[in-house]
Amino acid sequence: MQCPGQDSRYWDGAAIFEYKCPKCGNTLEFFKDDSKRKCKNCGNEVFNPHMDFGCASYCPYAEQCLGNLPPELLAKKQEQLITKVAAEVKRLLGDNFQAIGLAGRVARHAGVLAGEREGSNKAVVVLAAYFQVLAAVVCDGGAADADKSISELAGPILKRHGANQGLNDEVCALLQGQESAAPGGHINGQILTEARQLAAQDKG
Repeated sequence: MQCPGQDSRYWDGAAIFEYKCPKCGNTLEFFKDDSKRKCKNCGNEVFNPHMDFGCASYCPYAEQCLGNLPPELLAKKQEQLITKVAAEVKRLLGDNFQAIGLAGRVARHAGVLAGEREGSNKAVVVLAAYFQVLAAVVCDGGAADADKSISELAGPILKRHGANQGLNDEVCALLQGQESAAPGGHINGQILTEARQLAAQDKG
């Protein structure tokens, strides 16, 4: 089913318009349903200034519909994913308020550290922080077994809440103590370790 806003049968005279590239000033021609255009003069990718990306912040098919999303929209989708996963982790922890508090502290420190470290992925480390604390509560066995078990639990939860496969793989790799092939994999691991250490010192 096609989104009505993208269906050309409902278009009017304003469906095609011109817009100047903010980088070089070259004139670009946009169709209403273009999510972005590449400037032929300078190669800059320009997002459609008339397109309302509001629905894409929560639609699980946004990337299929629009292709690569604007950075600000991608960040919003990731924040919503983190909120949903945090709520589910807290539900799974039940009345273990000590673990719930620890999860919140580790995630908070991970988010702050990721914001300060170039090349890191905030969504990856914050999501991994929640799952790692959950692992300590619901998984039996040694640390290695816990990491493996929680990655198997994390995958379905992430998928259920709309995480793409790339994000899913990075989070699970981090939980298993592996360096992701994605840029920043090593940095993400360092951040998660530091966040756990800071959370252990921070009881408030």
